Amino acid sequence: FFFLMIRRPPRSTQSRSSAASDVYKRQEYMGIIINTKPKMADTSVNWIMKFINSPVGPKTTHFWGPICNWFLVVQGFLERDRAPARISRNMQTVLVIYSSSFMRFAYQVKPRNWLLFSMHLMNVVVQGNLLYLSLIHIS
Repeated sequence: FFFLMIRRPPRSTQSRSSAASDVYKRQEYMGIIINTKPKMADTSVNWIMKFINSPVGPKTTHFWGPICNWFLVVQGFLERDRAPARISRNMQTVLVIYSSSFMRFAYQVKPRNWLLFSMHLMNVVVQGNLLYLSLIHIS
């Protein structure tokens, strides 16, 4: 509740170098000026905030679309132990073609969506492996 008691004085000007804002930038202790303004020296915090606010960050569909599509890759991993006779060749073919075409899209779109690209690359590998197992079982 102590933070509710702190009240800023009104700012007389809108410039950043006004006397009122200087009070919060510097404090004097025993004749030594101490800079109390927090610095963004931690590069990991800068990187995280830059990613969150980026065009492909978690505030956009360019982030959540690929995250949801990763379930196709997870499904492929879960089916790797399935009997080859039960693997749908048609479905695996469609998924390989779908991910192959959208890999190109993810690379061509601006800004490049590497999360989407990596998801489709992994999907081609996983679903292609299942298609290969199914085709070997036939022959």
